[in-house]
Order: sequence, then C-alpha cells, then structure tokens
Amino acid sequence: MKCTSNKYVISSSTTTTVGLLGVKKWNLNATDVAGITAISWAARKGHGSIVKIYLALGDVASNNADKSGRTPLFLAAENGYEDVVKLLLERKDITPNTADNYGRTPLSRAARKRYPGIVKILLERKDITPDTTDIDGRTPLSWAAESGHEDVVKLLLERTDITPNTADNYGRTPLSRASGRPYPGIVKMFLEREDIAPDTTDRDGRTPLFWAAGGGYEDVVKLLLERKDITPNTADNDGRTPLSQAARKRYPGIVKMLLEREDIIPDATDQDGRTPLLWAAECGCEDVVKLLLEREDVTPNTADIVGRTSLWWAAHHGYEGIVMLLLELKDITPNTVDKGGRTPLLLAVVSQMWDVVKILLEREDVTPNTADNSGLTPLLWAARIGDSDIVRMLLKVDATPDTADRYGRTPLSWAAGNGREDIVRMLLEREDVYPNTADKNGQTPLLWAAGNGHEGIVKIILEREDVNPNAADLIGRTPLLWAAGSGHDNVVKILLEREDVTPNAADKAGRTSLSWAAEKSNEGIVAMLLEREDITPDIADKYGRTALSWASERRHTRIVDIFMQRRGFNRDVVMTDPTGRTALVHTSEKQHTGVLKRGFENQGPVPQSADINNSMCLFSAEPSESHQHPSKRTRRS
Repeated sequence: MKCTSNKYVISSSTTTTVGLLGVKKWNLNATDVAGITAISWAARKGHGSIVKIYLALGDVASNNADKSGRTPLFLAAENGYEDVVKLLLERKDITPNTADNYGRTPLSRAARKRYPGIVKILLERKDITPDTTDIDGRTPLSWAAESGHEDVVKLLLERTDITPNTADNYGRTPLSRASGRPYPGIVKMFLEREDIAPDTTDRDGRTPLFWAAGGGYEDVVKLLLERKDITPNTADNDGRTPLSQAARKRYPGIVKMLLEREDIIPDATDQDGRTPLLWAAECGCEDVVKLLLEREDVTPNTADIVGRTSLWWAAHHGYEGIVMLLLELKDITPNTVDKGGRTPLLLAVVSQMWDVVKILLEREDVTPNTADNSGLTPLLWAARIGDSDIVRMLLKVDATPDTADRYGRTPLSWAAGNGREDIVRMLLEREDVYPNTADKNGQTPLLWAAGNGHEGIVKIILEREDVNPNAADLIGRTPLLWAAGSGHDNVVKILLEREDVTPNAADKAGRTSLSWAAEKSNEGIVAMLLEREDITPDIADKYGRTALSWASERRHTRIVDIFMQRRGFNRDVVMTDPTGRTALVHTSEKQHTGVLKRGFENQGPVPQSADINNSMCLFSAEPSESHQHPSKRTRRS
C-alpha cells in the first residue's frame, strides 16, 4: 500500500515523533491510497500543533486535495476544528472556495454541520464565495436552513451577496427547506427580508405553506399566513392544497387556521377527485371532519374519480364516529355506489365493521339489498365471508335471503360450501329460502356441502322436506357422486341412509359413485357401496370402463381385494370395454404385477381374452416391449 509513516505520526499526535520530520528522507506531501496527505490527516483529526509544524515547512502543499476533492481546510471545517481553520487561512496559498467532488465547499460543510465560529471566520475572507451551489444545487444557506442552524442562517443573511431565493435542483428554496421542518425562528428571519419570495413552488408544485401544513408545524403555518402575498389554495402537481395535505395528515389545528382565511377553498379536489373532507374521512381524523362539516361550502356527498364518498371511506375503515357525523347531515346520501357498485353498507359488511353496519341499518333510507357489479349483496358477502353476526343483522331488516350473484350462488350456497353451519341453519329457518337453488354450474347448496365434506351441513339441509338429494350439476354429478369422488366417507354414509338417494346414478360420462371411489382409492366408500344390495358394481361408463377396471389401472390393490371378495363378481373381470380390453388387460398393460396376482388369488383361472387389437392378457404379466420403460427396451439398429 502506498503510504507514509507521517500519517501515523500525525494521527497519533505524539509530540516526540515530530522530530522525525527533520529527517530529510521523508516526503511530506506523500499520500495514502485515498490521496490524503499527512497535513490533511492532522487537519481532519484536529491536531493544530502538528498542522502548525507542517505549515512552517516551506515544501508542504497545504492546499492539495485528496481523491474525494477534500483539502486540509475542507476537512478541518467539516469536523469543526476552528483553530486549525484559522491556521490554514493565514496561508496565502489557501483557496477557501475549493469544492470537493460533490461541489461542497468548506463553508457549505461548516454551515451544514453547525459550526458558526468557522462560518464566521470563512465569511470574513474577502475572497469567499458564500452562495456557491453543490451538485444538488444546494447553497450553504439552504443546508443551514434545513438543518435548523439559526445562528448560521443569521450570519449568512447578514451578507449582501447572499441570494435567499436560490432554488436547488428540486426547486426548493432555503425558506421551503426551513418550512418543512419545525424551525419557526429561521422562517421568521426569511420572512423579514424584503426580497424574499414566500410562495415559490418547487418542481412538485409545493409551496413553503404546503410543506409546513403537511409537516404539522403550526407556528410556521401561522407565520406564513400572516403574509399578504401567500396564496393558501396553491395546489401541487397532484392537485393537493395545503388544506388537503393538513386534513390528510390529521392536523386539526392547521386545518382550523386555514379555514379561518376568507380566501380559502375548502372543497378543492385533487387529481384523484378527493377533497379535504374525503382525505380526513379516509384517515379517520374525526376532529378535521367535524371542522369541515361546520362549513356551508363543503359538500358531504362529493365522490372521487372512482365514486367513493366520505361516508364510503369512513364505513370501509370502521370509523363509526365519522359515520355518525355524516349521517346527521340532512343532505347526506347513504346509498351512493362507487364504480364497483359498492355502497357504504356493503363496504362495512366486507370489512366486517359490525358497529358501522348496525348504525347504517338503523336508517330507514339505507337499502340492504343493493348488489355490487358482481351481483353480491351485503347478505351474500356476509354469508360468503362467514360472518354470522352480520347475517343475523341483515335478516332482521328483511334483506332478501335468496338473491343470487352473477354466478348463480345464493347466501345458502356460499355458507354451505364454506362450512358455516350457523349461517346455514339461520337461513334454512326461513320459509323464503329454497334449498335446491342451483348456481350456473348446476350445483346446489347440498352438492357444495357434500363435495367439500361438510357433514354437519349435509345433515341440516337433508332435514328439509323439500330438498332434492339427487339433484345433479351440469356434468351430471349428484351430491353422492361428489362426496364419493372426494373421499368424504361420513357424507357418503349420511346420504346412503336416505331411501331416496340413488346409489347407481351416473354422471354424463356414465361414471357412478362406485367408479369414482374406486379410481380415487377411497376404500371405505367402496366397501360401503358394495355392501348395498341395490348397487350394480359392473356398470360401465361411456368408455366401457367399470369400477374394477379403474381400480386395476390405478394399481389400487386393496380396492381390487374388496371387489374380488364380493360374491358373484367374476363377470366383471372378463367384461370388455369398447376397445375389447378387460380389467386384466389394463392391469397387464400398466405392469401392475401386484394387482394382477391379487386378482388371480381371489378369482382363480380366468379365460384369456383379447382386445380389438387381438392383444392377449397373459398370466405371466410380462409387458410387451412397446409397454416397457424406455430404459428397458432393446436397442434396434
């Protein structure tokens, strides 16, 4: 590493080692890898006595900058070493305005770090440039103002060559920077200047008043509003005014100050169509909402660009106090819908805000059956999310209990499918709820409950005399078929206890509950079905496949066992599908040796039978080469 021992001598400030400087072999201007010389290290560490010794040597470069552009003066000023700064400034070859790689001068760093003594020393130099900007366009005054260094700001503003309105690259002036912080003293100093521009906007269109209002700095807002040249309604690039920002950030004190202005526009909308009232309602600031509603020129029903009103926002977030304030207004419209067709009541239901739902339902002019664009009413939503308390509240106000959404699903359908027994029971106690209503896929509430394994709900629905337990969906599947295929043993058992349930019912593919249970390896269900005298085990589907055929192909040996143990079942083994294949052919083709052996053990010898391609089912169960795994096939030339 390129480095001189001088660095270590200086940084440790050991006086006895200074004698080393007398040795002629030392290169006093040598640098380390960062380009820092020994005198720079001494200045950076505040070792004034060492710096003084170096400066006494004529061949020391006291103004050299390191790789970051920092001179000894810069480092001393940045770190607050006033005595070192004085020593360096006594040199005629020191340039006080040398900037680092970021355009920052010693004065800029001292102003930002709040070293008023160093700032004063630098400003006494005739060759100082007090208004130099860095790469961000920031002046020493800008940094001091934002950092809250009142004494430094005062020193800078006493200069006649300081421009107080210089904007940085973001368009923010020193006043804007100070207004965005709790520095009323600095703001006051700026406003006392005749040449100050108090209403300048930055590149986002924000004024000093906007920054102060959004930051919640009441003292700063008060100072700014005392000026006649302040426009309180100036909006930023998003259309938000200082009042809108204060309402949004929940600052009632600032809102009150702004509303006391005669020229204030309390109902201005931003680019999203939101007024200060809308923002306050969304953010739950009840004090601000109250202040705004006391004004006659505030419209409580104003909606944003997607149709959301103040009541909509308050209901959605469950701000019951704000909901009550809004509902006390004579001109309030409680049923306004947004672009999604959602009312305040529906939003309160979706968000499960029980108190707000209760407050809204106490109104006679609130419509409980308004559906959104998906056809979902408040009751449908409550049943869908499983909120029994809200369901109970809605049923008491005569909400229509059997309305269907755009998919044809009723509250009963949603509750049954999602396993909400309490809601299902509540709905079925009503005479105007029909248990057999099917959705657009033909699925009834019973079918939904059976398919999802909700046995308790299946029992409840079957207690209704008017229920149809065999109602099939559009693909012909009944509740029994769905339960059997999904492996819900208890549901199958409940359904089979009914005399009016058809165990051999087939779907549009010709598949029965036994066929589905066999393929899915649901042993308990297969056994349950085969115990019935009225079950027909060898029904073939439209592909000619039987239940045993499906079980054999899927390698379900235990299912095959159950079939083989049933009396009089030999016929199914040799029964062929439309391609002429028996269960044994399918078993052999798939190389399911275990299933094949189990079949022989239970049935005894079975005649060989060929499919339509004259493929034989061989007892050896050895697959033909075409059915072997690719890795086991014989390579052919």
